[in-house]
Amino acid sequence: MWKKAKMVVLVLVVVGALIIVLYFTVRHWLFKKEVEFTEHILQQTKQALQVYKIEYGTYPEPTNWCYVLMHPQGSNVTRGIVYLYTGPDRAPPTDAWGYVLEYRRQSNGFKVISVGPDGKMGSSDDVHAVVDE
Repeated sequence: MWKKAKMVVLVLVVVGALIIVLYFTVRHWLFKKEVEFTEHILQQTKQALQVYKIEYGTYPEPTNWCYVLMHPQGSNVTRGIVYLYTGPDRAPPTDAWGYVLEYRRQSNGFKVISVGPDGKMGSSDDVHAVVDE
């Protein structure tokens, strides 16, 4: 009787350990995919901002950058690229965790930032796209 009970406990411990390992493996894989998706969105945003600069000669101001990207007044090329970028709903760009991207002008370029899964700016999980010219 005790042997059978010990065997059942051992099997339950092994199965539980496997489930824990599988959970953390899948969680890590999903996190990597979310980061990859966010990096892709940052690259699209960076390209849209660079097209904006080609069209208008400067990058948009941080106070209205989403608006000008979503409502371009320039050429059909700019409108086409921005439409592909923002989609038909013209929503502000968000990362894999649903946070709106942050845009900051710098002296010779710009930085687009995702606050990462914790939603806090300046933490170690932030994802950046930087253009220095």
